[in-house]
Amino acid sequence: MCTRSSSGTSESTASDSACVAAGADEHVHGGARACARSRPDSATPDAIDEYVRCYSMPGGIRAMLSIYRAMLIDAEQNRQTAQWKLDVPVLALGGSAFIGDRNESQMRLMAHDVTGHVFDAGHDLAEEVPDEMADVVLPFLAAHR
Repeated sequence: MCTRSSSGTSESTASDSACVAAGADEHVHGGARACARSRPDSATPDAIDEYVRCYSMPGGIRAMLSIYRAMLIDAEQNRQTAQWKLDVPVLALGGSAFIGDRNESQMRLMAHDVTGHVFDAGHDLAEEVPDEMADVVLPFLAAHR
């Protein structure tokens, strides 16, 4: 789930140390079970331990937060590319306790052929409803080979 740099090393920075000192373990153990999950028990102890291990590594929290830091750049890039709708089939998934059908409505702005599905789940679809997700994703992929 997490890797080191290609040289096999990682650099520790003051901000990384502060993040770890601020409690990666507490954050993950306390937050991962409840954070936008409609099925808190889907975060198994092994999965939580793996999140803690990865987030506790130098750069782990910084890497995890990078996706949020990139949102403004992503939004601008999406606005630019939305001038031309995608011609490929798109499957837009959401969880009822997190994003619902907003993925589908947003993708309809960007693609001609959109199929949406909302699961009775939260943010972590693959962990919360893996079988149900496979039941939707696999037929979609098979139909669009």
